[in-house]
Amino acid sequence: MLFLTLNIFSSIGGIQTVCRTLAFAFSSIYGRELKVLALEDEATDNRYIPSQYFKGYKKNKMCFAFEAIREGYRHHTIMISHINLLPLTLLIKIFNKKSKIIMLAHGAEICRPKALWKRWFIRKHVNCWAVSCFTAENLYRFHGIDKNVQVVNNCLDPFFHVPDKFSKPIYLLNRYGLSMGQSILMTVCRIGQHELEKGYDKIIKLLTQIKEQFPDIHYLLCGQAEQSEQQRLQALINQNMLNTHVTLTGSIPIHELTDHYLLADTFILPSNKEGFGIVFTEASACGCQLIAGGSDGSRDALLNGKTGLLVNSSSPEELFNAIIRQLKTKWNREDKRAQQELTIKHFGYPLYESKIRQLLNRNKNV
Repeated sequence: MLFLTLNIFSSIGGIQTVCRTLAFAFSSIYGRELKVLALEDEATDNRYIPSQYFKGYKKNKMCFAFEAIREGYRHHTIMISHINLLPLTLLIKIFNKKSKIIMLAHGAEICRPKALWKRWFIRKHVNCWAVSCFTAENLYRFHGIDKNVQVVNNCLDPFFHVPDKFSKPIYLLNRYGLSMGQSILMTVCRIGQHELEKGYDKIIKLLTQIKEQFPDIHYLLCGQAEQSEQQRLQALINQNMLNTHVTLTGSIPIHELTDHYLLADTFILPSNKEGFGIVFTEASACGCQLIAGGSDGSRDALLNGKTGLLVNSSSPEELFNAIIRQLKTKWNREDKRAQQELTIKHFGYPLYESKIRQLLNRNKNV
């Protein structure tokens, strides 16, 4: 197996989490027969990929491309983590006609126009692993690709800390000036001018109504924000006099992620273009109630509504009613434990690795 990717360890995000987990599964399945090449990374995390199986190129495109083609000649199966890596697989296929090509399809990158040769090449030579039914639907909707498409839902990172208790961490309550019984909403996502489909600003706008019924409501918006977007959000907060009700936390350290989820009564991300939404599974594994947009990959992440509410994210009224409903729900320790168990049953790593093994065995026989 040759795994070609843009980055796994040099930045933080849902796609990077998926690629780390997939690389970990490949390492378990292939052992020393695995090679991972990452364009933008410098080094590996040995928990996921032993250093002898990994090479990073620190954004050196020429060296990355040359090595990818050379290694592609030697490997039976080539996995790419992004559609933009297709040109390399075309060259590999020219030199190694027996190679099997697999492409991981996430979400937004599939919705953009693609060259005719890419669409032809995918239909002819590529197996697609879509992270959700929504992404699989978009492969057909935008590019007419419906053959050789398998839905492979993302799973929890094998090293994600799943809590055994559900109490709110005191140190974070103190950090953000919150009280133990306070009603807390939380979003974890990228925050930028190209991320507005995430819907976090819609939540801020609704807080003026929500605080009429829940005067102590607090919204934690977690994630590194672009400067211009942070300024826009701060202006929105000031305009609606919500400074005591909203905290922009900035980037959350990995080792504090579980504790932040434990703070939340409801995790909310009313996106309309989410490829899957791995943050939903993380929050759910920590016992959170969930609210998500019902028109994208979030459907898969919420098991079609079994672990939370799916709403029309373009309807402020529907979003408001869902938030109020969740805040009024008495969510006890047994409810949180049941939520966690259901999430792990469907999105735990062992099930994911088993699915990957099945698909790889099927790919060998094609």
